[in-house]
Amino acid sequence: MLRMETGPDNFSIFLDKTLVLQHSRRRPLFRVGLGQRSPEKCDTSATISSFGSRAVRQWEVIRASPDLIELRFPGLFSLSLARKENATMVMSFSSLGLNIQYFRIRLPVLRKTHFEFCGPDRMIRLKKNQSYAWQTLLRPAHPVSASLLSNGALSASSKYRLAEAVYGMKALITSSNRYIYLSADSAACRHQRRFLFLDTAGLPAELRMGSTATRSETLRRLSIQANPPACKAPDWIHDGLCVELSGGIETATRRLHTLLDNDIHINAILLKDWAGLSGSGRLRRPRWDLQLDNSRYANLQEDAARFRQAEIRTLAYLTPYLDVQSAGYQQAATAKLLVQNDSGEVHVVRTAFGSFAFWDLWKPATQDYLRTHILENMISLGFAGWFADYGSFLPPKNTLLHGLSPAQARLQYPQLWAELTQALTTEGRHGLVGILRAGGAMVNQASLLFCAPPTSSGWQTEGGLADLPRQALSAARSGAGLWFSGIGGSFSKGRKLRTPELLMRWYEMAAFTLFLYNEEAAQPERQLQLWQDKNLMRHCARFTKVFRMLKPYRQELLATWNLGGTTPIQDCASLYPGLRTSVTPRQFMLGPDLLVAPTLQAESSSTTLTLPEDAWVHVWSSREFGGGNISIESPPGYPAVFYRRDSNWAGLLDTIRVQLSEF
Repeated sequence: MLRMETGPDNFSIFLDKTLVLQHSRRRPLFRVGLGQRSPEKCDTSATISSFGSRAVRQWEVIRASPDLIELRFPGLFSLSLARKENATMVMSFSSLGLNIQYFRIRLPVLRKTHFEFCGPDRMIRLKKNQSYAWQTLLRPAHPVSASLLSNGALSASSKYRLAEAVYGMKALITSSNRYIYLSADSAACRHQRRFLFLDTAGLPAELRMGSTATRSETLRRLSIQANPPACKAPDWIHDGLCVELSGGIETATRRLHTLLDNDIHINAILLKDWAGLSGSGRLRRPRWDLQLDNSRYANLQEDAARFRQAEIRTLAYLTPYLDVQSAGYQQAATAKLLVQNDSGEVHVVRTAFGSFAFWDLWKPATQDYLRTHILENMISLGFAGWFADYGSFLPPKNTLLHGLSPAQARLQYPQLWAELTQALTTEGRHGLVGILRAGGAMVNQASLLFCAPPTSSGWQTEGGLADLPRQALSAARSGAGLWFSGIGGSFSKGRKLRTPELLMRWYEMAAFTLFLYNEEAAQPERQLQLWQDKNLMRHCARFTKVFRMLKPYRQELLATWNLGGTTPIQDCASLYPGLRTSVTPRQFMLGPDLLVAPTLQAESSSTTLTLPEDAWVHVWSSREFGGGNISIESPPGYPAVFYRRDSNWAGLLDTIRVQLSEF
């Protein structure tokens, strides 16, 4: 039940005898930021205190009952607190007219409490007096963006800080088995003394708080806390490898036949340069446009139809940006469909890769224009879907775009891009698939897959292969159930290029996720590609077969998730109470029956892992193990994978060993 105690200038709210909210005039519960500094000083790294924040001290009680408490903070917002099942309290916010640009809530916490932050792309542990603030949340998270967008003209134009891949906080887990799930554009948090401070860009829509008896139950609760799953991913995503190709139709077809001749099952090809290339020399990227490059793909409609007869779909590559050199730029600029600066001109960013503008996704006219061009033009060419990349940066020093602060606009932009992708996959013909890399709140809708943020082609525990298990688990706790990673990574740091061993280990892990996708990476001519190495292709064929064999198992996991169950990828501790988890996890569960501990270090032939208390069977040797810490041999081709002996899927999982014994 909810209970509210009030005094002359304070109130306290309890959820089943636990203090959850506390307010007084001296220590107000909320602060809001209504003002805005001059546009020249606008910066997404600013904190709430930089924007004329003020304490919210006035309050009125509208209703107070054991199941519902309603409060009004005059002139600012109203707050509704409702007790739901499983001892959960839902806080719903509603604006009373003012545009609140920044919002802070102060929550009481117990002593010696630490927090685990979960977002679609990362998971960190927040200890006492540490902060995960705007500066961290909005920094350039991936060096690929900092390097690719800092060459040439941009380096001389330091007024732009094009940070990449901004994702919103979704959940906090405490060491006392309490959890907070937040629905907001994004959030920052700080733990100081006996309080937790949450900052959001704009008024949050909803905040859920609850507690459980065990950490296992907390993790399970979080996995179903997001929007109700509506996953209708097309069946073909389970049937093989999606490979990224470029270089024109002749080159792409030749590489495709090389893969097919080496017994690799291909279910889709992604033509990243279908609209052409921008830039010159080594500094080239796919052109951001909606028009086909006829010089590279002159008969794409016929070629896509031919691929489709072989059960191979053709996917496009899209971003919410438009190159200035594109044929449709002038028309879009004249129709005011692009983001404008404070002078009323199109906001153009100039880089060594060419100049580009931003589609104004807040305008219905822009949404209609993109719908027409994507559904009528692109789908008619034979595309079965698209990789909706980027969407996660907007010039931070733009003016108050549509009444939003720079931080608000920049955080809403990827969400709008994700919503448009979701709408188009729903409106289009059956079987369309959308792949996102930002806008994680939308990834459990319709047929949207969620690709890990741009990853380094290395073994690093921060942004490399070794970081992927942590990203997978954090994404699951944020509702991104259809998570996968681009095999091989998106970029290389310095002169360290990807190696055959790295790609082999990546395939071993990816075969036990939800989608198999081979990435060419930036500057593909410098990187090792799948079709260039015979042994690598043999290894890829082996684990593509594993992925295909697991199709019925994954389908059951997705069906369970759609009925209100947990996401397919889970933390071992969510299924086995009492199992200790690491801040940097190196293993995960694919459903309740399959445990995967990928090899994440170079030149390693053994893997150390922790098996929960149960009876486990090693996939490759059929040896049985109990719970506890073990070290097992895991040479290339034989990652540490186990299944529950008593699983209903034991027969299928044992077939993997039998069929691949001589592969």
